[in-house]
Amino acid sequence: NPSQMDALNAEDLSGVIVLAHAKMRQAGTTPKLAPEEAAEALRQYYALFMLSDDRCFAVSKEVDKYWHWHILDTRAYQAMCERVFGRVVHHVPLMPGDEPAFEEVRETYEKSRNLLIGHFGDKVSQRAYPALKGDETDKDIVVCLSMDIARAA
Repeated sequence: NPSQMDALNAEDLSGVIVLAHAKMRQAGTTPKLAPEEAAEALRQYYALFMLSDDRCFAVSKEVDKYWHWHILDTRAYQAMCERVFGRVVHHVPLMPGDEPAFEEVRETYEKSRNLLIGHFGDKVSQRAYPALKGDETDKDIVVCLSMDIARAA
């Protein structure tokens, strides 16, 4: 939907990026993504709901950090979702040790990543959306799902 994509592109995500980077530094970690790269990766993640009729997507651990800080600013996140999607996109955490769920999230992440690359091409940051290796290291990449409840109903 072009009007939804225009609305998403008009969203100023700089505040959530600044907040996320400050919180990462406060926790003693250095952000892996530059601010512009992080904002673009988060915007691309949100765009998945416009690129496919699927109702569920998976995010990388790196981009998930920014999404979490956006969600925790509940008013800003809800307002953005309403402006862009007309509804809130919900977060579904992956419980540690839940291997069947991890496999589902791994598959969903591959689908999500391929969709992003198919649409955005080389604008997709490999640091933000790394390729999976098919081994235990994938657990350092894949962490949670988003779900569009309206599409699920």
